Amino acid sequence: MRYVFADYNATTPCSSEHRRAVSQLLERVSANPSSIHHLGRETKRLVEEAREKVAALFGAERNNLIFSSGATEANNLVIQGLVYERLARTSRPAKILVSAAEHASVYQLAETLQKRGLCELVYAPVQADGTVHTEALLQLLDNELALVSLIHVNNETGAINPIANLADLIRKRSPQAHIHVDAVQACGKMDIRWMDSSAIDTASASAHKIGGFTGIGCLYKKRQAKIFPLIYGGGQERGWRAGTENLPGILSFGLRAEEIAAQGDWLRALEPLKAKLLRGLALIPGAVMHGDPARSLASTVNFHIDPLSSEELLLAFDAARIAVSNGSACASGGGRPSHVLKAMGYTDDVASRSIRVSLGEGSKIDDVELILKTLLDLVRWKKRSNLGTA
Repeated sequence: MRYVFADYNATTPCSSEHRRAVSQLLERVSANPSSIHHLGRETKRLVEEAREKVAALFGAERNNLIFSSGATEANNLVIQGLVYERLARTSRPAKILVSAAEHASVYQLAETLQKRGLCELVYAPVQADGTVHTEALLQLLDNELALVSLIHVNNETGAINPIANLADLIRKRSPQAHIHVDAVQACGKMDIRWMDSSAIDTASASAHKIGGFTGIGCLYKKRQAKIFPLIYGGGQERGWRAGTENLPGILSFGLRAEEIAAQGDWLRALEPLKAKLLRGLALIPGAVMHGDPARSLASTVNFHIDPLSSEELLLAFDAARIAVSNGSACASGGGRPSHVLKAMGYTDDVASRSIRVSLGEGSKIDDVELILKTLLDLVRWKKRSNLGTA
């Protein structure tokens, strides 16, 4: 039986070709990029070449990019750094605004800072399709806001926020606010080269979401934007993030950024696959799609099937050697209803039973057909089981 991977929003597996390409680069260098000898300088050169390639995804120059261990650290760098700096400078908690459908690395961080009395937290509601409610957001903007953090593409539903337009509105209403964007599911999947000329101050991304190594991410930072380090102890990353650079990860990120830039709008190839999946789901009794397909990324479909639990669905998929997830991979083991679906208006019951199918470069029509067959077989088996016990 073949194996189907449909969990690309959690991670995009590295190809063997990519691993070989990184290995070939590593054979050329073995030094610390901070060393001043010729081996160190050659290593530093490769790091800066990779930085330039990743920065280009944001339409920016290499000095606008800071490497980190991942987008979670990048989000923490911006949000915690600003909150601590504001508290130290004014002795007052910073007022920050996040959407109700943020990734856990923003949502849980903001909640924790609020519980510790370190910030005043305001939530921007989302609409039934998962996008930020623009009018409600405008009502929450004022001159007291220190930070606004919004997700560009939701990791659970694929909902796409019109982030450039929202940033313009925020800048007009709250000109002093730092505007941060979680761009993890957008970077490398959408053209975001407009970002450097937008009102956005910072944005985060991760290499493993686009087929690079795990343990490496970045923070795009506009030149004039102020951020405050969390990790001290060295001059790496121009003082913004101390610690010896993750050389294999950085080289991997740079190579994938270069490859993706050459591919162009590769995500369009997934549109027929998503359309087929949606048509098939519409024919399965009890299947309910979450969000609006017209306002979500071509890679992502989130749904539940009444009355099946997510555990029943995941077990059926796993038995069929299909890898999917129930919401965010970062929070799937928590046993709590999806805060994203709850923010969209779904009940705790539905928010606990959702399944996310996320497609990627390796996805095929055959994969979608097997996913639909597995679901239909499960629904039919469940119906027969219920009839047998009636």
